Amino acid sequence: MNDIVFKEFNKQMNRETESAFIYLALSTHFQFFNLKGISKFFEKRYKEELEHMFKFQQFLLSNNHHPIISEIPKPIAQISDALFAFDLGLAHEKKITKHIHDLVDLIRKEDCKVAEPFLSNFVAEQIQEESMFAHIRDVIETQLGLDNIYLLDKELRDKYEIECCT
Repeated sequence: MNDIVFKEFNKQMNRETESAFIYLALSTHFQFFNLKGISKFFEKRYKEELEHMFKFQQFLLSNNHHPIISEIPKPIAQISDALFAFDLGLAHEKKITKHIHDLVDLIRKEDCKVAEPFLSNFVAEQIQEESMFAHIRDVIETQLGLDNIYLLDKELRDKYEIECCT
């Protein structure tokens, strides 16, 4: 892995940390309003993003590079409603997808074969993440509406088998 690839992988490691904190902020918001199903949904995303960060960290370390933790931008503080939260999540996942695709293009350009199997899992996961956020966002907009936040909360608890009352 050359320095160009290292720097971009390091940036992605930090982006995964930023993603985690976005989802932690969303989880906290919904927990405050006692919407535990939605809160746990975003908490699960938070934990997944931290897991991704550690995977990038370990990949860099295993390829003899020293990961550098950068400053993480502060997540959004004002969340107006559930539709806004899922729009935010979908837009963020699309941004991360673009970064992952850019990394794939870079490793091919730089002939970094060791990174391709590692990134293939992230490419596949981004398809699932975008699809999930788009589905939930569409359910809110077309079926539930903003007045039925408690139905969404229950649906997320049921659909994603989230234990929310512990």
